[in-house]
Amino acid sequence: MNNYSNMIKLFGPVRTVHITTVKLSADDGKLKEELVQSPRTIEYDISGHAIEEVLHKHDGSIHSKSVFTYDAEGVLLEQIRLDLGGSLMSRTTYVRDPEQCKVEKSVYDNNGVLLEKSVQTTDETPDYKVTASYNAEGQLILKGVHFSDDQGRLIRLIIIKSAPNEPTMLSLHKGIDENKIVEGRGKNIALTVSHNELFAGEIKYIYNEEKNSEEEFIYKDDGSLVRRKITVFDEARSPVEVFDYHADGSLVGKETYTREFDSQKNWIKQTKSKLNLEIHTLETVEIARRAITYY
Repeated sequence: MNNYSNMIKLFGPVRTVHITTVKLSADDGKLKEELVQSPRTIEYDISGHAIEEVLHKHDGSIHSKSVFTYDAEGVLLEQIRLDLGGSLMSRTTYVRDPEQCKVEKSVYDNNGVLLEKSVQTTDETPDYKVTASYNAEGQLILKGVHFSDDQGRLIRLIIIKSAPNEPTMLSLHKGIDENKIVEGRGKNIALTVSHNELFAGEIKYIYNEEKNSEEEFIYKDDGSLVRRKITVFDEARSPVEVFDYHADGSLVGKETYTREFDSQKNWIKQTKSKLNLEIHTLETVEIARRAITYY
């Protein structure tokens, strides 16, 4: 499957997938299901590229439809979103510059007016990339500097935000200045932070292959730890347990996921439970269902 399929963990020659997600609440002592997001149906071609996505209203009728266009190599070029009557709602284009290792994503409204733009650049090696999002005026909204290990797993994310009202303010706490040298995996990177940008924090990841788990550390701009999260995965890298902790090590929350699978090892029902900290028991809070057809 292509990257769009991988985002929702699909395997095999999938033709369509219909996804519904409901939350559970108690009503007169009985559990009641309520939709928490618009149901959607995604159609794929035989190569695994998503070619159409339909968003449904809660009553099952169609709300909008997205159509995807690819080049001869299967690289996404455009996504257009149409309303129920077929009128254009928005258009997203993807322009790739292989020489500069850059991908530019632009989002336009139904009149062709640019709404936002994002740019992703990569180093000559696959373990370093920079992503940035901008508004229609070209002003930076958020920038991320990503470092990956030799397996392509994210190990460090540096977050930089726009500071238009503080043109000379930089992060003195972390020592990030213009042309700051930041240590990555086995090499140093020259990280340029301009005078209208501000260091906002960073996230670090540690992986335990024996336990098939990931530990996430979230830091503020002054370097202090905010939260720590541990996620345990199944063989398909879908989360099974998620533990969330305060900086002092006290438990914020725990989530568990159980799944039912079809013959292609795609899950067709996912049940999410949360720990009730007051009574120390797991309570089912959300159920997602997927109806999948295959070629």
